[in-house]
Amino acid sequence: IAQQGNFILRSDMPVIQEDVANILESDYLSTGEKDIAQKALANGEKAFFSMEYQKVSYALSIQPVGINNWFIFCILPQAELAGDFGSIAHLIHIIFAVILLMVIIVSLYIYRMTVNHNRSIIRLAYYDTLTGAYNWNRFKLLANERLTTHAPFAVVSLNIEKFKFINELFGHHTGDSLLIYMRKVCEENMQEGELFCRDTGDQFLLLLKGEDKEVLCARI
Repeated sequence: IAQQGNFILRSDMPVIQEDVANILESDYLSTGEKDIAQKALANGEKAFFSMEYQKVSYALSIQPVGINNWFIFCILPQAELAGDFGSIAHLIHIIFAVILLMVIIVSLYIYRMTVNHNRSIIRLAYYDTLTGAYNWNRFKLLANERLTTHAPFAVVSLNIEKFKFINELFGHHTGDSLLIYMRKVCEENMQEGELFCRDTGDQFLLLLKGEDKEVLCARI
């Protein structure tokens, strides 16, 4: 429509079937609705309002085109518009749910990576990488805790006789297997509250209960 309200081009399927040349002269718009339309046309502004025609509610909009003071005059049944809004709202809900799901998945992935990273750091800090036994750092920390109980403990140092010869004769793989076996033997013979670690090379340290040398030697 032009700025004066005259139709320049009409839809082949108009909602309002009345043949009028100017919206400001139509019978389907009330005086108040015509005032809103006239003000918008005069000022080159957008306008949104509603009307009732043949017991059906319609939403109306006036949008400036930006050329020759022309405007787009649009009429839609409010029920259809509400249906479109409902579809848009449903689509927004789906998009939001997908985004939320992606955020949860990413957060769980980051949490899992963080936990695994922390476990790797703890394992490197406190465990022997070959045998899986405690290392000296972990042994020292736990031994200090045990010794604060004032219970009798003894520290025993074990190593494998001629371990270097075993490595050279049978290979490092056999030597590594022997160290892993030593860890298993120590683990199976620890009593509650006792602990052990692999210190360096073939040396293992044990914190055993008791102070009787003969009893300790018999256990070893």
